[in-house]
Amino acid sequence: MKKKIFSIIIALLVIMSFAACNQQSDTDSAKESIQNCMDALKAADMNKARQYAAKDSKPFLTDAALKENPDDPEEKWILDLLASSQYKFKSGSIKDGEEKGTFIYEITSKDLMSIISQSMDEIMAGKSEDEILSNMDVSKLDDQTRDVEITVQKEGGKWKVVKAEDLLFELAGMEGLAG
Repeated sequence: MKKKIFSIIIALLVIMSFAACNQQSDTDSAKESIQNCMDALKAADMNKARQYAAKDSKPFLTDAALKENPDDPEEKWILDLLASSQYKFKSGSIKDGEEKGTFIYEITSKDLMSIISQSMDEIMAGKSEDEILSNMDVSKLDDQTRDVEITVQKEGGKWKVVKAEDLLFELAGMEGLAG
C-alpha cells in the first residue's frame, strides 16, 4: 500500500513539474510577441503584425501602401528595404505582475541618408522618382545598426507591441520618421 501511495505522489509531482515547465514567463511571452511582430513587419504582412500590435497601433498598420502593385518601383524598393533588415534581442525583462515592459533590440537596416548622396546627381538631372528607385539597388546601400527601445503592454492577457508603426519605420531605415 505504501508503495502505491508513494508511486501516486511521485507521478503527481512529475505531472506538476511538467505543467510548471510549460508555462512561459512574461519576459519570454513579451519577447515572442516582439519577435513575431518584427517578423511580420519585415515580411510586410500587416494583418499578422496587427495581431501583435497594441490597439492604438492597429490603424497605422494597413496593407494599403504595400503589396498593392509588386511592379511599382517604389513598393518593390520599400519591400526590399524591409526584407533586408535584421534584429536581435539585447536586454530587458518584465517583473512578475507587471503590465508593461521595455526591451532593447539591436536593429540593422539600410542607411537611407546614404541615398541622398547616391541619388543627388540623378535628382539634379531631372530623373523621375520611379527612374531613380528602379536604378537603386537596396543591397548596395550602407547598413546602420542602432539600439531601439521597444515597449510592450498587456492587452487581453497577451503582450502587445506599443507603437508598432514606429518599429516599421525603424526596420525600413526611416527611424527619423518614427514618432
